[in-house]
Amino acid sequence: MFAGNAAEIRSPRQPPSSSIRIRRSHLTSSARTDRVKKRRYFARTAVPEYWIVDCDARVIECWRPGDERALICDNELTRTPPGASDAFVLDLPTFFTDVFGDT
Repeated sequence: MFAGNAAEIRSPRQPPSSSIRIRRSHLTSSARTDRVKKRRYFARTAVPEYWIVDCDARVIECWRPGDERALICDNELTRTPPGASDAFVLDLPTFFTDVFGDT
């Protein structure tokens, strides 16, 4: 889903005008669709970063327009959005433990 108003969210071909864009997209059965077709679409629509959360591998792939390869995050994901004074830091082992209820 894109962050934006209801009209913007209902129109998948028209990305929202807000500077923050969040798109939730389920992984399909095709890695090519997720890593090539969707990534190209997001790059064309000015989405500055596309994350694929791989629950099986417990990693997050971070793609930016023009990237040939993803940045693979398996320990910590750190991002500082434009205009933010503090970085967003996600401890991935803790995140996946919480998600899957591991002990």
